Amino acid sequence: MPRLVNDGRLLHPCFGLAVVAAAALATSCEKEILDARATVTVSPSSIAFGKVATGQTRSIELQLTNDAPSATLRVDRIALAEGSATVFAVEQIPSEIPAQTSATVVVTYTPDDADPDAGALEIDTDALDEPYVTIPLSSERTFPAIAVRPATLDLGNIESGGRATGTIRIESAGDATLVVGRLSLRTAGFAGEACFRDGDCREGRCTPSASGRICAVACDTPADCTAGYTCTTDTSGYRACREAEGTTAPRARRGFAITSPSAVEPLLPGTAAVVEILYEPGATDRGSAQLVVESNDANQPSVVVPILGRPDNLPPVAVAAMDGAAPDPILPGTRIALTGEGSRDPEGEAITHRWRFVRRPEGSRAAFEDPAIAKTAFTVDRPGTYVAALEVRDERGVSSTNDARVEVEASAGTNVRVALSWDRPGTDLDLHFVSPGAAFGSLGDCFFDNPTPDWRPAGPQGDPIFSGGATDESIVVADPFEGVYTVQVKVVAASPEGPTGATLRVFFEDVPVAAFFTNIPVTADAWDVVTLSWPAGRLTALDTIR
Repeated sequence: MPRLVNDGRLLHPCFGLAVVAAAALATSCEKEILDARATVTVSPSSIAFGKVATGQTRSIELQLTNDAPSATLRVDRIALAEGSATVFAVEQIPSEIPAQTSATVVVTYTPDDADPDAGALEIDTDALDEPYVTIPLSSERTFPAIAVRPATLDLGNIESGGRATGTIRIESAGDATLVVGRLSLRTAGFAGEACFRDGDCREGRCTPSASGRICAVACDTPADCTAGYTCTTDTSGYRACREAEGTTAPRARRGFAITSPSAVEPLLPGTAAVVEILYEPGATDRGSAQLVVESNDANQPSVVVPILGRPDNLPPVAVAAMDGAAPDPILPGTRIALTGEGSRDPEGEAITHRWRFVRRPEGSRAAFEDPAIAKTAFTVDRPGTYVAALEVRDERGVSSTNDARVEVEASAGTNVRVALSWDRPGTDLDLHFVSPGAAFGSLGDCFFDNPTPDWRPAGPQGDPIFSGGATDESIVVADPFEGVYTVQVKVVAASPEGPTGATLRVFFEDVPVAAFFTNIPVTADAWDVVTLSWPAGRLTALDTIR
């Protein structure tokens, strides 16, 4: 411990005037001197930020530790060394660090370009062991990357004069700023469009013009060329319609245009720009285009996005209609004439026709007289709805995409006849036509023993009339009233020679619309044949032997 000398001055035993001879006292003094001074340990010894996207910030913590038993570490200065990149920064600088504690210093890096950066952090303290420490700082080069969505933009097969818009999203998907150098629409093939070689042209040849190489069609005189073009001969001797000198005729774009933006500002990583594409095809505009996006992405310096519009070969248009005035009324037995002669192909190619039914009444077997010609017909065989559809196909196999149909509604008419016949003279069968709600064998049932029942309050209208022979019977009803009728066959006497083959036919307006056949066993009592819903004329088969 220090002590006072006679003159009042403080005297430390390790530095006093007294002669210290003992080795033990020397060792004790050295330890006390070391304990009175602080130390510093810095971790990590260098900072590598790696790849950091332009405009983004990465922070790394630096630990300063004072391991001294009792002394406080004084921090005089923590700063970037001269020549360090200004994109580095240091935060949370302590002024002192108590004994046996640590302090955290934050070093940040915010790159402003893709180039690698370097620098150093200088730390000055009163540490006994290492008062001056240098921490190297570094980063790695970053690279821009582009992503374009969608991969293909389909603006649809819209009509001439129509309008459609779509968007392309350009994304900065790398670690460095994406610079889009140019946006351009590229087409090739038709007269007036850009080309590189003859093989690019669908019309004419690839030839020099006032604004570059274009597809040019051959000509003999200027009158053969459209406005803005003149008939000239190039160095190869090819005489074609080219842009006139001193003018810049608009080059065909098939109706596509970039509406916004015309240029894209540099994109920081994680940001995007949207480009709008307008499609307004004219009468002759067809085919596709390509949006070309050029950027500083070394792996993809240009990205091509196909833009689809009206196909090069437009589908033919089917037109289906009645051939002449529609019959009135339309009943079973009516012939319906159809025509597809109004169908056409936009390119003028020949087309083939194919008719088919997409709907027919249940049980109908109506068929086209010839389904593969423009003009055809079919005959109504049952009441109900008939829907005929027409498909046309061009010479290249492209079929129509529009829905061309003719719908016909046929009625049952006003006259119903049911006729029964059988093949064994020794069998006696009775035909029954039972009115709606009536019981079998009642006054509402027309059969052999009730041949002309009165089903209406006034007059014979709607009343059935029965007639029959040895092996056949029939019942006719003119203008039946609404409801569900039942047709049955009663076995009065069965032939002992074996089963009897029986056929029942239904006629509307004397046109056969349905036929039912069965073998009636010698033990059978009746055959439930069919029900008839009127006025719809709907037949529902029962076909039950009992």
